[in-house]
Amino acid sequence: MAVKHFSEEDIQNYLDGNLSAAERANFQNHLVDCKLCHSKLDAYKQLYTRMSQEPDFQLSPRFPSLVMARIKAESGSFFSVPVQDILLSILGLIAGLGTTIYFVDISRFAAPFKKFFTGTEEMMVSSVRDSVHGISIDFQIILSVVAILAAIAVIDRFVARHKEKLAASLKMMPMSCFL
Repeated sequence: MAVKHFSEEDIQNYLDGNLSAAERANFQNHLVDCKLCHSKLDAYKQLYTRMSQEPDFQLSPRFPSLVMARIKAESGSFFSVPVQDILLSILGLIAGLGTTIYFVDISRFAAPFKKFFTGTEEMMVSSVRDSVHGISIDFQIILSVVAILAAIAVIDRFVARHKEKLAASLKMMPMSCFL
């Protein structure tokens, strides 16, 4: 028969006095035979003792106002996205369009639309129908899409790495600014 050990939550409830009399008796009976649960209980007793010896941590009365001021300062800008991210996105878009124009002959896509804007209504409808039927996807389009996605992935990794370094440097701010 498998032994059911008590969870860490059960051990904490036992120490906090949150178990019923029956649950408490069951827990104590289990501890007699189970060295694993008994050692976990001893470890939690030591932890509870150390925690009771620690002085209570008190936040400065200015803490809420400092946090709110910092939130307002960070979100108060017109753009919620940093300018650097916007510029990198525009650069990626330009690179993608440039890659597409370089690899794909766009004149065959523009020809049906030239017809669309000149002529009668019937000619416009037929030219739209012809343009939809005339477009065939070839290897150059697929290659340009893959190249664009690869460029975006490289730019995204660069930006993400930069943001991680920035976040790590912000975490190292002294606690004195919060006290």
